[in-house]
Amino acid sequence: MPPGVPSLGSEDQLPPRLSQEIPGPPTCSFCGSITSDRYVGGYGNHICRECVESPLLAEAVPSEAVCALCHMELTDHDGRTRTAAVVVSCRQGMVLCSDCLRIAREILAS
Repeated sequence: MPPGVPSLGSEDQLPPRLSQEIPGPPTCSFCGSITSDRYVGGYGNHICRECVESPLLAEAVPSEAVCALCHMELTDHDGRTRTAAVVVSCRQGMVLCSDCLRIAREILAS
């Protein structure tokens, strides 16, 4: 190990790379639920089955919004929703695009 670089020890002591490797139940990034029976995740965020089944545009879409699951930019620099992006849910500052909602529904149906 080069000087000044801390050793992490063996591989079993490395920090988790994926949210699935973090112990404990996932937390829905949209409603905060930890009790759902199913979650879909991406980019470190999760959405529970209940939020997928009942998407809700509860808040105004923030400027510079990106989808929580695919990280697609959903607004242009003026804060207007892009024509290729359809925002279907916005809760607690988290935004979900229509493509991710469709994919999440397919995953939960399988």
